[in-house]
Amino acid sequence: MGSHLVLAGVGDHVLGQLEGTGALDTLGSDNVFPATPDVGESLTLAVERARMLQGGGEGSGERPAPAAAPWH
Repeated sequence: MGSHLVLAGVGDHVLGQLEGTGALDTLGSDNVFPATPDVGESLTLAVERARMLQGGGEGSGERPAPAAAPWH
């Protein structure tokens, strides 16, 4: 079984570094959740993603869209 890294609460500066170094491509943008004004929102989305990656997710298996996705 492989491993996955899911990041939550990622700020603009770190996101820029991930993009600039190519790490975002390695991690996959579906596994990086930017910080949002709503406390806990990115963490909730990241936990849902982690559960889907483990095969225990609910619904269609698609990642819910966060309020803001600056990596797009």
